[in-house]
Amino acid sequence: MAIELVIIGAGGFGRELSAIIDQINAAAPEPLWNLVGMLDDGEPPHPDALDRLGLKVLGPTSDVGDFENYVISVSDASVRESLADRADRTGSKAATIVHPTAIVGPDVELGEGCIVSAFVAFTSNIRVGRHVQFNIGAAVGHDVFIDDFCYIGTRSIVNGELQVGRGVTLWTGVDSKQGLTIGDGAVVGAGAALIRDVAEGDTVAGVPARSLSK
Repeated sequence: MAIELVIIGAGGFGRELSAIIDQINAAAPEPLWNLVGMLDDGEPPHPDALDRLGLKVLGPTSDVGDFENYVISVSDASVRESLADRADRTGSKAATIVHPTAIVGPDVELGEGCIVSAFVAFTSNIRVGRHVQFNIGAAVGHDVFIDDFCYIGTRSIVNGELQVGRGVTLWTGVDSKQGLTIGDGAVVGAGAALIRDVAEGDTVAGVPARSLSK
């Protein structure tokens, strides 16, 4: 019997997430997830796109306790953390969603609420915290730790032995030298090349990446 699931967040990534769920169901011998709809506290930016996908906004995010399982499609780390804390207090369970084309190697642990999009690759000895999002084609090398509520953007590469702090955002196409530490709450701009550690709360960008906070 398919497992009841609701998506928190009715924006673009929420629609992408619904497609991931459809593709998981299509690849399984029988459907794994029963996506009942979405929750959002505002007006969806593209209601016509939701209609074409047959998706409905069922109510505000505070209604999450009415559903067995939830997954959060919001990319902002602090908002995602707040939504997850509220949802967990209701007794609803965070689902981990992994696209069927993802490569998950040996000794890889994904925390509850993670979203793994198409063509993401994990190698070996990787620990990922709660509610971490991996967009299309991201890659994670050996001996990596990624803390809770991070976002790893499309085609970003987390090379071996990186330590990625809580609530870090790596936007599209980030590359990184092996063995670095990225501090809690740091933001790395699209296309950046990391060759040195990133301080907690810092924003860096460029090739090579340099701080924009100083």
